[in-house]
Amino acid sequence: MSAEKDLTDIAERLQFFDGFDVKVFDLLVEDTNASATLRILARFCMSLNESLPHLQQGAQDGNPEIIGKAAHKLAGSAEMLGFKTFGDHSKSLSSRLKHATLQDVPATEVHSYIQEVHTVCDRIKSDFPQWQTYL
Repeated sequence: MSAEKDLTDIAERLQFFDGFDVKVFDLLVEDTNASATLRILARFCMSLNESLPHLQQGAQDGNPEIIGKAAHKLAGSAEMLGFKTFGDHSKSLSSRLKHATLQDVPATEVHSYIQEVHTVCDRIKSDFPQWQTYL
């Protein structure tokens, strides 16, 4: 399969993901190309996977710095790829944890964020099963 075909397939699937802005995704494609966009999406999927243990450990240990750094790392990539709602939530959580303790952020919000990371990651893997070939 060609990168262009893979890109078309993933864009068609992701457009129905709640909080995904296909226009932003299209701008990334215009600024780069199909192959580069797919590599960025694949690396984002890898970053989501790598962030999960840090987020879970930070929540378990009550360490806002670990959670904040992981959320900050994901925020920019999410927004650049069109995951608008997830990117906004990542940015907000990261910002609040810079200036607060974990006790200032409800545990339910942290656990909800971790679930959101799982959801985005699972969706990318489901809609883009060949993601690892673009790493």
